[in-house]
Amino acid sequence: MNYTFNTGSRSLQCNSEGKCQCKPGVTGDKCNRCAANFYNFGSQGCTSCECSLAGSANNVPNCDTITGVCVCKENVEGKRCRELVLLCYSTKSLEKNIKLINLHFNIY
Repeated sequence: MNYTFNTGSRSLQCNSEGKCQCKPGVTGDKCNRCAANFYNFGSQGCTSCECSLAGSANNVPNCDTITGVCVCKENVEGKRCRELVLLCYSTKSLEKNIKLINLHFNIY
């Protein structure tokens, strides 16, 4: 039996391969870091970043493991990538404006 004193593990006992059972949002053989799209490592595990799928860069929710701030697509902002950046374009850019408006309605 292997033991660990890591905050992210559900118990002090790990399996024979040294892998521990992690708390919610925690990953790693020793449960020592937040999983992707989670932050705020602590005694309860990690907190979900709740990044918007539609607003996240490459449609992959991802955030800073310390602050929880999500990585957003171009022209999208906010901690959870749910806010459309307001842009002004000439009528020549109407197609881009329509795409941005459509993105806004799909963020949530």
